[in-house]
Amino acid sequence: TIMSHQNYGLISIDTGYFVPLQRIDVQVSINGLIASVTSELHYVSDKDENTETVFVFPLDLDAAVYEFEAEIDGKTIVAEVQEKSQAKETYQDAVASGYTAVYMSEADNAGDIFRLKLGNLPAKAAARLTLRYVQEVDVSSDKIGTFMLPRALNPRYVPKCSSQNSPSDASFRIHTIQSGVTYCPDFTMNLNAVIAGGTRMVDLTTKWEFDVLAEKMDEMISSSKQLDNGIDFSIVLHYKGFEQPRVVLETGSADKNNPFLSTDVLMVNFSPNFENLENQVPCEFVIIIDCSGSMMGSRMEKAKETLLLILKSLPVNCKFNIIRFGSGFSSLFLESSKYDENSLKVAMQLQKNLQADMGGTEILKPLENVFKNRLSGCHSRQIFLLTDGAVYNVPELVQLVRKQKNTRVFTFGMGDVCSTELIRDVAKAGNGKATFVKDSDRLQSKVIKSLLCILYNVMTSKAGFA
Repeated sequence: TIMSHQNYGLISIDTGYFVPLQRIDVQVSINGLIASVTSELHYVSDKDENTETVFVFPLDLDAAVYEFEAEIDGKTIVAEVQEKSQAKETYQDAVASGYTAVYMSEADNAGDIFRLKLGNLPAKAAARLTLRYVQEVDVSSDKIGTFMLPRALNPRYVPKCSSQNSPSDASFRIHTIQSGVTYCPDFTMNLNAVIAGGTRMVDLTTKWEFDVLAEKMDEMISSSKQLDNGIDFSIVLHYKGFEQPRVVLETGSADKNNPFLSTDVLMVNFSPNFENLENQVPCEFVIIIDCSGSMMGSRMEKAKETLLLILKSLPVNCKFNIIRFGSGFSSLFLESSKYDENSLKVAMQLQKNLQADMGGTEILKPLENVFKNRLSGCHSRQIFLLTDGAVYNVPELVQLVRKQKNTRVFTFGMGDVCSTELIRDVAKAGNGKATFVKDSDRLQSKVIKSLLCILYNVMTSKAGFA
């Protein structure tokens, strides 16, 4: 196995040299459930020759980049949207002709990493790279929204047998290392946020918290701060008065030279109420817990505490099992066991002795093992996946989960730099919910809120389980 690690920044493709980053300025504007973000990154090359570079930038999985420009020694390059193969050809032709050019695309194996190639960066040049993107705010069932500003990339685990899923581009290969330490360059990062309808604000080291009132959306509250390096930063929004359906209209641009943004967009938000459901569908609960080496320390302790809360919250008359995984996997029971005093005692003993001692992070095999076992009777299956995992075969995992019937998958991302793509995409494919447990979070309240959603009665239809 190898650990493929993404150092982020502006990096020489040939030598791995890091162009010095001086400053990042981030402007976040949140209106209701939509966040608009502008990130400006200021670099200064100290090389005596032109350099072809790759810019690796962590973004939230749900972010949609709609504009990019590069200002290099006073000259501005504005990107335009092209079909992928055409864009690559345009870039290669420009670089071969001696021009400074940029080419940006989403990483094929990691939806929460964006790459940008900047060819022929002039010697001793100053470069300002500007990204503009939008994303939905992630809102939980208790009407708490979270906007995450990713600041670090976790190592991505690649099994030797999965070479077909490994990155092949040179801009990825130059960052393959054996260490699991996240690279945090020394730079200044300034954040300014404007919140529509914001009132009360709490300023903490790794997050801001705002109360957002629906009746005050015409009023704005703003705040600024300089962020510490290497730690993801959150803006937490406590929504009040948003129970009624809301409509947001964003008019298109009248600029004929920018047809990409010319269309009007209408967004409708509503929250269905399922409180009066009375169906009682028997469930099988399978807890899949990451015991790889990267879980060592506080993450394993939080995973053990999460497992304990789950075990004590399971309903009567259910079946359950626990699967530990790393490079391999091991099941507590040969098949899911009835939840009773004896089986709970065995599970509690396992929970007490869990350790991060099972090697790498190979999630696919334990999931395949669960899904190959057919459900008994009219049971539905609920899966809890606890991991800090950042792996390169996320699309394969998502495809596997999406094919399952009578199954929901709920994910718990452990730690500050777990992959948002893995945690959110797998939960979405499994009709479940994603929960992020940060290193500084108060675990119990966050997990219990998720369990209240997970342990609700399962909805059924004439076609089967939803």
